[in-house]
Amino acid sequence: MTNTICPECGSTFDPSAGFCPKCGREVKATQSPKTYQVPDKSPEELMAVGFNHMADGNYDEGLACWNKAVDGGIVPDDDTYSRMVDSAGACMVIISSTSKVDYHPGVVDLDLKLDDRDFASDLLNDIRGRLHQCTTQPSLVNLSTNHMLLLTDCFNLYTDMRDMKVLCDGSRDFMEAVRAREGEMSSDGMMEPEKASKYIDTNVDFINRICGTVDRIIDRIPPETLDTLADKWADQSTLSYVYDIKVVLNVCIQLRVAGKMMSKLLTKTLDSQCNIIATKYISLSK
Repeated sequence: MTNTICPECGSTFDPSAGFCPKCGREVKATQSPKTYQVPDKSPEELMAVGFNHMADGNYDEGLACWNKAVDGGIVPDDDTYSRMVDSAGACMVIISSTSKVDYHPGVVDLDLKLDDRDFASDLLNDIRGRLHQCTTQPSLVNLSTNHMLLLTDCFNLYTDMRDMKVLCDGSRDFMEAVRAREGEMSSDGMMEPEKASKYIDTNVDFINRICGTVDRIIDRIPPETLDTLADKWADQSTLSYVYDIKVVLNVCIQLRVAGKMMSKLLTKTLDSQCNIIATKYISLSK
């Protein structure tokens, strides 16, 4: 899947979202996508190139090299896999410090190719342990946003809501830690403190709403039905409820800049959209 470039702030993102996750502008997927030319090397060499890209802050290029290496037959051993997660997490901190907030579909692709590995969720956990590496409010905002987008991607991979609950609970704790750390950091002249606070509030609101939706699904359904639903959704070619999760993110972003009356309308929309997610997910049990 190729990315769309936002004409407002220059960020790249998944065109299926229909909006920029950084500035909130609605964008149609008409801009020329940014592509990465993976070198014609052996799988072993591509793994090394991927690590080099991650060390240099070239996150998407690193993912592209690892994806091609795995396509070529590489099966990372435990040590190599741990290095992949660690270097990708460290790279996420680097790109967050440069105000780069993107969707990264390469993570989902790589996770699907690595049997018996959970790259996306392992990376999510790794990022949570790197909060102390953020030294400015902008880097804190961007790391929390990249974390939030990665959690959204996890819904494409894990169809059992009990698995997602574990990740969501961890994200709740992470976002609260982000909020607690916010006041300790300087703006570094890149972002006004009030603006940084609004971005973080948006991320916290989205996480709380999505996590609450997952909790409601689990509470409403007996364990055996949850097993059935997880299996049924895993067999679907498209996880339609993931689109609705992205809609919730879009509305949360709009809410950040909305006036009082529009805020009331958008809040009702959020409540309705979260109910749609739960209803759509549960409907497959019938």
